Amino acid sequence: MKAESYANSIREAVKANHIEVSDLDTIVTITMERRQKIGVIRPDDWAMWRNEIKHRIRIRSALMTLRRNGEAVLIGRAKYRFFI
Repeated sequence: MKAESYANSIREAVKANHIEVSDLDTIVTITMERRQKIGVIRPDDWAMWRNEIKHRIRIRSALMTLRRNGEAVLIGRAKYRFFI
């Protein structure tokens, strides 16, 4: 199975949960739950502190990609609006 990018994981998680505006913590949670569900990561992989930081950095980077593509806008401190 080919791994899905973090940007695609965020897109699919936002679509599945019908999210229009969300904070970073919620985005991290739903994205990691999606990645666990499709089998990209193990359930205990992001529970460790060091791995959680690694995944948060990758999710913030993916959010920057979505912002550059016009699919998301930063509307406040760690709060995003999605146009997906």
